[in-house]
Amino acid sequence: MIVDHVPREPQASVFIVDDDIDMRESLALLMSALGYSVESFASGRDFLDRAAFRGAGCLLLDLRMPELDGLDVLAALRERDYSVPAVMISGQADVRCAVIAMRSGAFDFFEKPYEPRALIESVRKAVSRSTEARGAARRYGELRERYVTLSVEERKVMSMVIAGNLECEIAKNLDCSRRTAQLRRASVMRKMLARSLPELVEFALALGHVE
Repeated sequence: MIVDHVPREPQASVFIVDDDIDMRESLALLMSALGYSVESFASGRDFLDRAAFRGAGCLLLDLRMPELDGLDVLAALRERDYSVPAVMISGQADVRCAVIAMRSGAFDFFEKPYEPRALIESVRKAVSRSTEARGAARRYGELRERYVTLSVEERKVMSMVIAGNLECEIAKNLDCSRRTAQLRRASVMRKMLARSLPELVEFALALGHVE
């Protein structure tokens, strides 16, 4: 049986948006069997109004739907700054539709009837990407919280330290004693929870910039 060979991820959610009730129920049964938390919606509007994003997950989205189609839903998610990988499915598709969907931000694209193993693998990858993205966002938030605790002078010291400046050079540039430069550097390492210079550099790169 297919589902016996797929790692379970019970904390992840799969949102199913399709106006075809048979397709919704079929996908819901498959995703539930894989251990995902499943929420189904009969329209793009219903999904946008009611879906609750609590953790990692992905979206199984029909391309052709009345009122709001799959591309409209992707556009609305971008406007709301919601990041959830979308696997798009369509019963009436061609290469052009697939290209448009991918350019619009879809994670993957399938034609109905879909091949279950391929869809399962795509969902697994989409959930994995979602998990990684949430982890990166959480890590960035934690680093940013640490960074804002630094004083203006400590931020200057951090910038110079990761640029490779020695303590004597930092002291000269900031017009302070070498001892003061040492203390500020130690404070930076302590507040940023950096155990080494390479780790401090890694934190700075993760932040994207240091002001």
